[in-house]
Amino acid sequence: MFSFLKKKIMSFDVGTELLKIIGEFSKVSTKALQELSEVTGRERLSNEILYLNIFAADVAVSLALGNSRAKEAVREVFHKHLVQMSEKYTSATALYDQILDRLEAYDKAIRFPPKPLGEGYPIKQAVGETFAELCGMEGNALVIWQGSFIFHGTYGSVLKFVQSVRIV
Repeated sequence: MFSFLKKKIMSFDVGTELLKIIGEFSKVSTKALQELSEVTGRERLSNEILYLNIFAADVAVSLALGNSRAKEAVREVFHKHLVQMSEKYTSATALYDQILDRLEAYDKAIRFPPKPLGEGYPIKQAVGETFAELCGMEGNALVIWQGSFIFHGTYGSVLKFVQSVRIV
């Protein structure tokens, strides 16, 4: 789409919208995830899904906006919102540090996957494997698939949204 036809939106509003998208995808509730929560604990699973969604949004913004001021502005607002969200639930640094640790773990998974990325081993597979590991279910095919599915859905939605607007 021509950029002059896109709706203009402020970077603050994009960062805020990312939280809404993440919130919707964090509510994903399937039978498989409910069964998994019985093994891992509901709170731990909810947190891991949240961290995975934050990572997916972060990657989508980076891909959609490349090395631009808009990307840096959106990410800055997004991370400020994450700090504010963290303050509501626990000490800001504790939860935000946990978020940053998870972003690093997922980033490492796609930069240095256990198998070479290529046909038959997409990025979402590497992310799914890391999700399963962080849930304490390393190697569990169903958990890997769920993590891949969650990543793919959030990533796709954020990418579509960011590409549909012109950030001013």
